[in-house]
Amino acid sequence: MIKVCDTWYWFGEDKTLNTNGTGNFHAIGCYASKDLVTWEHRNSVVTTSTNPVLNNVNLIIERPKVIYNASTKLYVMWAHWDMESCSGVSGGYCDSEAVVFTSPTVDGNYTYVNHFQPGTNGSRDCALWQEPDGSAYFISTGGPGGNAAGDFRDTEVYQLSSDYLSVQNTTKIWASDTREAYAFWKVGGKYYGVSSGQTGWAPNEAAYLTSTGSIDGPWNNTFAPLGANNSTWSSQPTYVIPIVGSQTTTYIYAGDIWNSNNLSLSTYLWLPLTFDGTTWHLSYYAQWSINLATGVVSTN
Repeated sequence: MIKVCDTWYWFGEDKTLNTNGTGNFHAIGCYASKDLVTWEHRNSVVTTSTNPVLNNVNLIIERPKVIYNASTKLYVMWAHWDMESCSGVSGGYCDSEAVVFTSPTVDGNYTYVNHFQPGTNGSRDCALWQEPDGSAYFISTGGPGGNAAGDFRDTEVYQLSSDYLSVQNTTKIWASDTREAYAFWKVGGKYYGVSSGQTGWAPNEAAYLTSTGSIDGPWNNTFAPLGANNSTWSSQPTYVIPIVGSQTTTYIYAGDIWNSNNLSLSTYLWLPLTFDGTTWHLSYYAQWSINLATGVVSTN
């Protein structure tokens, strides 16, 4: 999710053709909305025709995230790159890399740049974070470059180069915590990072950590559950949307509800996060609304 002027743009994996439990790549879609309710499909910004390297039946691309580089005047997308099978062995996630794309317009056709293991580490679920000064970071589930069991227990933060196309420095922030599906937000000088445990397609209770320093820590070492039953209402985190209003700022938890038997039927969960002064909570509402001008949420 990225806001440009008065419009939100929502990027995601196009799984309309994934009618079973496999997640092979077809396209990355971009949708646009001015009210967060009515969405228009703008473009399939990355497809199997974008570059010959993407035309591979085993390819998996997941969790695309986009930020804007004011210096290069390019929108930069990072995502998780993997292969469904390798060396004749089925099971997937054989490459564990990141992939980078760029475009001069937010909803235009993106150009393939490269795919690689950042800092020679394996890389899977990922997120991007951008500071007001333009510095940016790539966060992913990582570990050693191999793919053995237990290799993906760490969370790595990589500072991006000035053009956002490569990594410069690496910091291990949550070592051996076995997390994935990251989303970050910042309130009053504190950073918050929510993530999921690693239970495959099955949801679990998302939890968050806090940092009073920066996105690369130091983070406290005790995960706080969001109090959203034992499955985060059957969802997995993907983004936290800040709505800055005239009366308050509301943070919306956005989650994926995966249908592992038919990924094309996967849906979404959006709920307002609430803060009681010490702890964040995620309560379920079958219907709710937000005034985008004021930022005020109504659950009636």
